[in-house]
Amino acid sequence: SCMAKRCEVSTLALLFLFLFLSSCSLLRIELTEREILTSFGQPQQHQLEKEFSILVWNVYKEQKENWQTEYRKLKGNYDIHIFQEAMCCQTKPERGYQQVFAKSFIYTNTGVATGVSTSSRVGAVFSQYLRSIGREPIVATPKMALITKYSLPYGEKLLVANIHSLNFVSNKEWAMQLTGLLSKLSQHKGPLLIAGDFNTWNEERVATMLKSTNKLRLNSVSFNNSDTRLRILGYPLDHIFYRGLTVKNANVIKSNGSDHQPMSVQFKVKAPGPRYAGTNGKKCQM
Repeated sequence: SCMAKRCEVSTLALLFLFLFLSSCSLLRIELTEREILTSFGQPQQHQLEKEFSILVWNVYKEQKENWQTEYRKLKGNYDIHIFQEAMCCQTKPERGYQQVFAKSFIYTNTGVATGVSTSSRVGAVFSQYLRSIGREPIVATPKMALITKYSLPYGEKLLVANIHSLNFVSNKEWAMQLTGLLSKLSQHKGPLLIAGDFNTWNEERVATMLKSTNKLRLNSVSFNNSDTRLRILGYPLDHIFYRGLTVKNANVIKSNGSDHQPMSVQFKVKAPGPRYAGTNGKKCQM
């Protein structure tokens, strides 16, 4: 009967809620500043070369069976690794890399944390995290952004912003996190990268992202090969924006190490000059 079906749905909903609330007790979300930001590993260089490469990947909390195998294939090939849903500190950085980690929350039963991680052959000269004011529903977990800076030829600094955007929130709350980060980035005058999982699964979020990044005169990376980035409702979630750099090569790598596909880009540093005088932002590849 109709009443029986309603009862069944209500029971399932309550069971689902109970499971979620039970999992909440296994999470420690309110962390001290010292707990949130950590770094370890010895970098092998003090300065990036004129050409350098990045690997950007939401690694799905390293849960996939093939994660370690896929990571081993890729890890030594890039100068900077920009990871979301990374786990601290299960996977140690490759020898010769420094890893900077911003924790979202800690699993109380294991002491393992998840968050965003930026690893580099070059030592960071600056690091700062931004914790979203908004929280994911039910579990109340924040999302993280991590800003690091690296020395470049010509005496400049490269700013790298690693973002994992809020997901199951209103578009307004989602936009607050992004605009808060971009406001911080607007103070930086040199070359700049912002990359990660933006959770742009609707038209309004895509439009907000493009408008906001265009204000900072950022270009969107387009990919040379078939674009197999994870899509929801037809919209890719992962993006890379840049300025003060030239893209030499950009690819989406086919991998079964996560539910997202890794993105790789080789950049060349532009010589300093009046290069931020006008807007030349390209439209995002969809």
